[in-house]
Amino acid sequence: MPAEHRETPLPRRPGARPLVFVMGLLLASAALRTGLAWQEAVAATAEPVRQPHSETAVADCTADPDIARLLDEIAGRAAQLDRRDARIADRMAALQVIEDDVTADLAAIEAAEARLDAALATASTAADEDLGRLVAMYERMDPADAGRLFQAMAPDFASGFLSRMRPETAAAILAVLPSESAYAISVIIAGRNAGVTQ
Repeated sequence: MPAEHRETPLPRRPGARPLVFVMGLLLASAALRTGLAWQEAVAATAEPVRQPHSETAVADCTADPDIARLLDEIAGRAAQLDRRDARIADRMAALQVIEDDVTADLAAIEAAEARLDAALATASTAADEDLGRLVAMYERMDPADAGRLFQAMAPDFASGFLSRMRPETAAAILAVLPSESAYAISVIIAGRNAGVTQ
């Protein structure tokens, strides 16, 4: 019986499997590099998206002549109002100075009036006291002697003293005066009393 023929497998070359692995890595790297290069080429050829810039937008907005004219008018009006406010403030300050001066002057006038009233009151009191002393002195005099003094006085002056005296003393002095003087003094005293009763 013939012997069976068996194919013997070829012996493998040592190191064949690592070579395939390295070639695969090289191909993957090449593919990756090609993809990245393609993306860069597309990005380079594409038109960049322009983002609006705020300064450009403001420049475009103010570039309109109507808006620029309106802004100029508003600025001019604001300047006019500022100048007017400054003038008003200056006038108010000047009026405040004048008002302060007037207030100080009025206070000085009121103080002077108060001093004058006090002086007049003092003088009036002193005059009344002096008249009271004179009246008391004339009342102690002899009626004939007092009559000679009253005859030398003006009738309105003499009537002032006689109207302050006790009635009996005044009557005794009037009795020694000449009739013309006594009559003139009596008319003045009667006129004063008539003015008081009215």
